[in-house]
Amino acid sequence: MATATYIALIPKGLEDVATDLIAQKLDVRNFDIPQPWLNAQDNAGGSTNTMPSDAQIASQIRVSQQARKDKAGRRPPSAQGKRQRRDGQIITPDEVVSPSIMDQHKKQSLKRPLQDEQETQENDPVVGTVKIESGAEFAMGYHYRTQSTNRHLEIIRSHPGLWEGLAWWTFGLPQTPEAARAVSSTRGMGCGPLLALVTTTSSPLLSFTQTKYEALQSLRNSSISSPLYVHEFRRALVTWYHHASTVWNDSKDTERQTNLKEKMKGLRPFAYRISIVRENTKDYSYPRQELLEPIDENDSVFTLANLLVPIHKLSGRNLFLSIDDELSDVTQQDYKPIVEKKDEDVDHDLRWRVDLKQFDFEVVFAIHANGHVTVAISLRPYQLLGTKCFSSSSRLPPDVLEPHLAIGSDAKTDMVRLRPSTANLLIHMAQLQPGDIVLDPCAGMGTIPLEASFQTHIVGFGGDVYLPNSLVSSYSHQIRQFQDTTTSTCKGVGEMMQWDAALLPFRDGFVDAIISDLPFGQKCLSAIELKNFLPLMLSECARVLTPTTGRMVLLCGGGSHITVMDTIHLLKEFWQQPCRAVRPVNISGILAWILVIDRSSNPYIFDQECMDKNNENHTGSGSTFFPISNHRARVRKMTSKRRQRNADKSLSRS
Repeated sequence: MATATYIALIPKGLEDVATDLIAQKLDVRNFDIPQPWLNAQDNAGGSTNTMPSDAQIASQIRVSQQARKDKAGRRPPSAQGKRQRRDGQIITPDEVVSPSIMDQHKKQSLKRPLQDEQETQENDPVVGTVKIESGAEFAMGYHYRTQSTNRHLEIIRSHPGLWEGLAWWTFGLPQTPEAARAVSSTRGMGCGPLLALVTTTSSPLLSFTQTKYEALQSLRNSSISSPLYVHEFRRALVTWYHHASTVWNDSKDTERQTNLKEKMKGLRPFAYRISIVRENTKDYSYPRQELLEPIDENDSVFTLANLLVPIHKLSGRNLFLSIDDELSDVTQQDYKPIVEKKDEDVDHDLRWRVDLKQFDFEVVFAIHANGHVTVAISLRPYQLLGTKCFSSSSRLPPDVLEPHLAIGSDAKTDMVRLRPSTANLLIHMAQLQPGDIVLDPCAGMGTIPLEASFQTHIVGFGGDVYLPNSLVSSYSHQIRQFQDTTTSTCKGVGEMMQWDAALLPFRDGFVDAIISDLPFGQKCLSAIELKNFLPLMLSECARVLTPTTGRMVLLCGGGSHITVMDTIHLLKEFWQQPCRAVRPVNISGILAWILVIDRSSNPYIFDQECMDKNNENHTGSGSTFFPISNHRARVRKMTSKRRQRNADKSLSRS
């Protein structure tokens, strides 16, 4: 039986999590591809420099962190326009402060960072970001793994960038409609996009130092122009056909299925488009789309499109004599063209045509940072759903898992939707067991608790301070309808509520796992509001989590993970130290962090005197680390403002 080779785009920093999830769901144990990562990571940081070692990155991060702390220690304690806390009192710059208090605070601010840095160097692994001399930015974190009785430290690295932050991972499955249905329904396929591999070059082919003409010449002399490429393209096209005929419509659109079968038999022409994606695209001297422009040479015209999509060898009436025939593995030596047609032999009405909008399949031409080139066919129905495909260089194609929402965020409510595939990766990291109760205190639309309901015998609760009832209800209803149509009878339950994440309506020790995509401090909350909110929420999470076995998986923005780690350190009697994992990950080109934190065995006891003491010792910008008396009033005011802002936007649109 022939093998279909798939490509899953996985955020860097989550490669091991995604591959383990895919292998578990699809029972993929023996991979048919000897090198599963197409864009090898030895040159992921740039085209001209090799990847620095872990020790080099860690050393630079330590030097950078120490320099920032030394600079902060030398800064005058009374900056104009800022309110600072002195011995439990808030003092403005206009008030007269005695020199003794100022000197005492300066000594404390100089002493504490040095002590913290020494403790970090001795006990904790390195966590941070650094930019090397070539301009590439790297982030380093860690993950503690337990093997039998031993605890093993694994270094995790990532870096920002839209296409640079993705790993192209390949795996093989039988080329059957059943396998196509199984892989398409896996709710943890990296960041969502799924492709069928046509070919990838075994050696570096392109470089940013080449001109456009030199790049086209390299492609023309590569394996893409060999006769074997036609067979590989047809194999990938069969994989696309299985998805288009069994997954996209699923017997709901018989006309579309009939048209696809007619096109595969050569009775009607295909419509296609070519999309080019390129890592480190700013290093090149020409736009990526210029590679598709024809060039004149020796009284002939050469185009990359004709090389990538072999129209003259595949167009016609006998492209697939039998779609159920097995495509046996072949090599360059025993290859025989299945269909070899000259230009004059192809009926003009059956010639494949280019259509940038109403296309049947999309050919993706990827240029990796290390010079390798990959050609693949997209397997998601972007054109049928009216969403963006690989044509956009500024954003990834959306996640189109069923039930599909047409847009990634709702313009009327300013609510950002987490990708369901990313949510499933977070759920997989929580290591849920049947019967567990899952909580998302900042659920937004409810992606995490509703995706958790696909797990066996899992109860998911989610809520937010403001819920647009129409949007959340519609999404929840679509999830339940989709679950009712599946064959599985052991599904969980997902429920959405409206609450304040710092005052949760659950008793102590009620929740087994907390999984949440926290605000990044850009759209939902400001950076200052987020810094004040996170300690309140984390204190409440310690209360509702089950001691000893409770765990928490948090997706944080580029700076909020520091506040989370500081709070966990102050609440060390409730949380195990250090965090089990602090992972840098790439989420749609943005550097983010995933924290995995385990609950300690100590029961939660609220000590107001201890909390007030910690608040007084906190030297932040006027914020407190623990619940304050007027928090409920502040939340009510924030909710009212958000509702009014959304109402004004709706009124302006109408």
